[in-house]
Amino acid sequence: METDTQTNPPNPVNPTPSNVTTEICLLLPNCNFPARGIYALKDTFEELFRMGKQFVKSPLQQTMKFLVHPFFWSLVFMIICGYWNGIFQVLTQKRFERWVKTHPQATDEIVIADVAFDVLPVLSISELPETLSMIFIITTLIRFFLTPYRFVILRRYFFLQGVIYFIRGLCVFTTILPDPSGRKSTVNTNNILLEGFLVLLGVHRIECDMMFSGNAASMVICACLWHHYSHRAPIFDFDILGSTPSSTPYGYPLRMTIVKFAMWGFTLICFVLYIMNRMHYIADIYIGFVFSLFLFKLYHNYILFCAIRNNFVNSFVKWFESDAMDIPAVVRVPMEGISSSDAMSN
Repeated sequence: METDTQTNPPNPVNPTPSNVTTEICLLLPNCNFPARGIYALKDTFEELFRMGKQFVKSPLQQTMKFLVHPFFWSLVFMIICGYWNGIFQVLTQKRFERWVKTHPQATDEIVIADVAFDVLPVLSISELPETLSMIFIITTLIRFFLTPYRFVILRRYFFLQGVIYFIRGLCVFTTILPDPSGRKSTVNTNNILLEGFLVLLGVHRIECDMMFSGNAASMVICACLWHHYSHRAPIFDFDILGSTPSSTPYGYPLRMTIVKFAMWGFTLICFVLYIMNRMHYIADIYIGFVFSLFLFKLYHNYILFCAIRNNFVNSFVKWFESDAMDIPAVVRVPMEGISSSDAMSN
């Protein structure tokens, strides 16, 4: 909170002091929406139909509006960073193959010791955790697309996923860890640019990108979406864990709900299945979990205060979140006769 002194011209009708002290405050919005049930589908289709009518009416104008909208650029950012990650995965595989040639004593199947491998039994159903994680991510995005936050949450997911791709590409390249499952690489390291796209699309894979679990990071981002937004725009108002409010009026979560417990539990089960199938180590899942959790928390706390200071980063964030309904507004409040301590206590 900042204090500012403004000089107002004298008013002959209502005389006021020449110097009026104002406080720059953040006005927190009431961004919780009621449960809509099956009407959430109706609301979503109505908005999409309205957008379609606007496009038919003025296609050029709506196209230009979409091309400068943050949603479009968040999707572009994620794709570019995903390609960056794919390129670095191919370069990592190339480094690994070169290292194996210079270390003939190394076996073809190198597995780093992991305490989970000594405790958990071995499964051979690698498709199970991959399928469950994909279902979880798709279900999460569809569920929140059926809320008034639909485009806000999607673009935040695209942006955070892009940051994860960017950081992961650097991590797997700098420190190489072999795949404990023994699955062979399917990339052609002689065509890096093409293979980067194929890795991005999931067509090809490498065998030494275990420093940072992208699967764990993506699932944690989705679990955080459930934790942060499920009470703000519920589909069904169902909570058997308590009758106390699950969040403040401006959307800050106050306690767990049955849905949040279920989503975090499902995420942890998928982590265990990845380890049991020897597709990941504990270390790379832990790194992906911690990084994505802190990234989500950092961003969602930063956007609450981006309007109080003018700089390049905040200007970008204010543009990126320009139509978000949960961003506080900056207002000037006259504080004549009220001290700052009194205002803060109220």
